[in-house]
Amino acid sequence: MEETYNVKVITDVQQCKTFIKEIFVDGEKDATKVAIGLDTEGSNGAKGKLKLIKVSTWQGNVYVFDVLANPEFFTEGLLGELLTSNKITKVMHHYVNNALALYYQHGIFVKRVYDVQIAHSLIDLHYNRQVRQISFQNLCSYFNLQYTQVEKKKKSSKKKKELTEDETISTDKVLNLLQIMNKQLNIRHTHF
Repeated sequence: MEETYNVKVITDVQQCKTFIKEIFVDGEKDATKVAIGLDTEGSNGAKGKLKLIKVSTWQGNVYVFDVLANPEFFTEGLLGELLTSNKITKVMHHYVNNALALYYQHGIFVKRVYDVQIAHSLIDLHYNRQVRQISFQNLCSYFNLQYTQVEKKKKSSKKKKELTEDETISTDKVLNLLQIMNKQLNIRHTHF
């Protein structure tokens, strides 16, 4: 079964504000929707240039923000407010490089992060298995989530940059992993 994604590339500050406000409103209406999938692309870490931020929602939407071309998304577009909010959980895989990029390149300290790689390590510990780093693709496979590794490419021309769906497919899976891992981690808590 082929998966479909409702991918939207955010191109201006007003679109960005509208989307961010929708996330906060959805979270206030329904406590189960207070998490988003989050990923970044570009030169992650303290040096380099962060290019894209990808956000997925429980409704199946994936939003792509070109923050290299539009750094005002962080301030005027409320993207910085979303990332620093204690109300919305940001679900990611191997958060370290993303954290460094956002902090050193944009001064943003992301709050309320759920790292699925760390959660997997906790599950390994619980079941007395060797703790190891695991790729996102292998993590999806481990929990029987369909995920196809797609070569990330950008279709571009000198006149207009077009982002492909291939760059966005990972963010929706982290929300599925959140649900699966929370169930497994809660098993541990019931044994106390």
